[in-house]
Amino acid sequence: MIALALSIALQAPAPAGAVVDAKPKVLVLDFRDDGVGPNVVRVIHDTLVSHVSKERRVEVISSEDVRQALAREAERRELTDCSDESCLAEIAEALGAQLTLYGTAGRLGELVVVDVNLYDARAARSVGRETIEVGALEQLPDPLRAAGDR
Repeated sequence: MIALALSIALQAPAPAGAVVDAKPKVLVLDFRDDGVGPNVVRVIHDTLVSHVSKERRVEVISSEDVRQALAREAERRELTDCSDESCLAEIAEALGAQLTLYGTAGRLGELVVVDVNLYDARAARSVGRETIEVGALEQLPDPLRAAGDR
């Protein structure tokens, strides 16, 4: 569903007078940890960044890319750190990121549940949502990559 939405977003005509990027930018935000732990949400983020980066029609920007750019700029200008989603989203907009991929990862008993959302900033709406449910963390990578494909 997310890839279908991504495909639709890539094919949608740009508004009159809009500058069309050769490759739309997709910002992949950190996933919210709802009980799986910071290492797991980092692996989920990195897996999606790596997998979606294989799609040649888009340019992928990870939240870590943004933090690194901010760190370099902060060193230069001695600015404060930006690590929450709203700050990252503002920077994504400044970078021209049309699409934002974000989500949550949590547990319902022994079940691991990951919700993935694709938001189109230009259309101001969600264009794809997917829920992945697995019985164990080690079962997560394949369904996560498959969700990135869809």
